[in-house]
Amino acid sequence: MGRRLRRRRRLLGLSLDAVARQCETTFQQIQKYELGSTAMSAARLWKIAAALEAPISYFFDGVPGSVLEAAGAGKADAAPGGEDDEVTEIIDAFNALEPDQRARLLHLMNQFAAGRDV
Repeated sequence: MGRRLRRRRRLLGLSLDAVARQCETTFQQIQKYELGSTAMSAARLWKIAAALEAPISYFFDGVPGSVLEAAGAGKADAAPGGEDDEVTEIIDAFNALEPDQRARLLHLMNQFAAGRDV
C-alpha cells in the first residue's frame, strides 16, 4: 500500500505535507506509511484515498489474497526494487517535464500501448 500511496501522490504532484494536511496528520506519518514502517488504519486509509482522489480499491487491486492476509498479520513486505521503482522513476521524470512535453510524451506512450509504430 505504501508504494501505491507514494506513486499516486507523486503522480498528482503532491508533497508529503500537502497529503498530511488533508489527512490531518504529519508529513512524517505519511512518509512512514509510504515506507511501510507503520501500518494504516482503515480510517486513515479512507482519508488518504480521498486526499489522493482514488478509490480504496486502488490500494488493493492486483494484490493476491495471500499477501493481503500476511500483511494483515504483519508478515508481508514488498520486495525491494522492481516494477514499482520503475513506475516511480517514470512519474518523477514525467512531473519534471513542461506541459507541452507531457502531452507529446503521453501521445507517444498511447501509440506504443496501441501497438503502433512511431
